[in-house]
Amino acid sequence: MGHYKPSEKPNNIMVLCFLFALHGAALFGLIFFRSHWHLLPLTCIYIFLIQNLGITFGYHRCLAHRSFELRYKWMERLFVTFGCCGFQMGPIWWCSIHRMHHKYSDTSQDPHDRTKGFWYSHIIWLIHLDPHYTLPPKSEFYFDNVKDIYADPYYRWLDKYFFVPWICSLAAFYSIGAWPWVFWGGIIPFLYHHHATWLVNSVTHRLGYRSFETKPLTDRSTNNWLIGLLAIGEGWHNNHHAFPSSAKHGFFRWWELDLTYIVIVLFRNLGLVNSLKIPQQVTNALGQSSTYASRQSVKIIVRRAK
Repeated sequence: MGHYKPSEKPNNIMVLCFLFALHGAALFGLIFFRSHWHLLPLTCIYIFLIQNLGITFGYHRCLAHRSFELRYKWMERLFVTFGCCGFQMGPIWWCSIHRMHHKYSDTSQDPHDRTKGFWYSHIIWLIHLDPHYTLPPKSEFYFDNVKDIYADPYYRWLDKYFFVPWICSLAAFYSIGAWPWVFWGGIIPFLYHHHATWLVNSVTHRLGYRSFETKPLTDRSTNNWLIGLLAIGEGWHNNHHAFPSSAKHGFFRWWELDLTYIVIVLFRNLGLVNSLKIPQQVTNALGQSSTYASRQSVKIIVRRAK
């Protein structure tokens, strides 16, 4: 597999212009649609569908790390399609970038390298992409570390036309309630889940506490309670980097609430998850133990539905 080499010069300016335009639309909407606060539940529901079931449940834990297996393939594809409604690029692109991040964390080959500063790891990295990852993407390069996902023809189609679910969702909102619905159901959730994902890249490699020493040695991932809440369990990032294939990210402290894992367990109890991976026992750098796993002698167990 080739190495990720970020461009020294900005090469994805259209993406940045698009994001600035949506931030401007959000400010515009807060002025002209402020009387439509009754649509706030729509915002919360769509954030749950996209950030939780789409990005963290579908893109991240199900596809990128294969930490659990859904009983039905159509259901997996449905949740991954929800992820596309978030307009964070297609599943093959997203998972390839994420797997690169784990392999080369906090080095020059990390797509959102934290050593280049907060704003670089938060958003600027998107305009300094490796040329193979810009639009149109050259999948013959970046699919190499996601061959398991690339093998699915639906995901190949979705990766190419990732914008279709998002446009369809906006069209549906407009047909139901015109521009107020587009604003509260489309734009605000869009900005929320983008920044929630980006905060994992920027904040949880900079601020927080570390329960584990992680590899590579450059990895400075942290656990951050605020991002844990905003990103629905993704903020326990040091735990995640210590056990990437674990479906559960919160281990030791009572506040390490992992809402995404709760959803996974709920699906398992309903018989919709065939298996999920969690560490059997955990001992952190302070010698604290839980019922999960030791970093020194990691044993990932697979719990299968009965």
